[in-house]
Amino acid sequence: MEPRFEFVSQRHTAYSEIGCGVAATLMLLNAAKYSTPRSFKQMGKLLRVDVPPKKKWGPKFGEYGNGAYARDITTYFSDNAISHISIADEAKSDLSWKLLKILLSNPPLMVGMKNNPTAWSEGGHWIVIVQGAPNSLRYYDPYQKKGEVFEFELP
Repeated sequence: MEPRFEFVSQRHTAYSEIGCGVAATLMLLNAAKYSTPRSFKQMGKLLRVDVPPKKKWGPKFGEYGNGAYARDITTYFSDNAISHISIADEAKSDLSWKLLKILLSNPPLMVGMKNNPTAWSEGGHWIVIVQGAPNSLRYYDPYQKKGEVFEFELP
């Protein structure tokens, strides 16, 4: 079964290197039938991807790179009264496979990953899980080409 929403790529955009959160957020908004900003760049500005985390949240975040973090995305959702969208925004140590399976009962689900799709984080690189099965997940990666759906086995 293929996903029922449009893929959004971060490639060849104003934020091609840091735009995975922008692209993933646009995919979730499209899937939930919410209106979206007119452009990728406008969504990036709303999520404050250009603002260094140190300026957003204080000096202890000085080592973080620019991008859309979970708190940026959930703040945008809250400020715009957007509900019923799943984003796994817990720290990786708290996001268990059990919780992930519960959240996947109503895909799509936006989740941050580290270097591979089985290492979750609240930042790093955003993907959109489009389908959960008992033993595997299928997902869109905003950095990849349009139409590519990836799959991996659950541990």
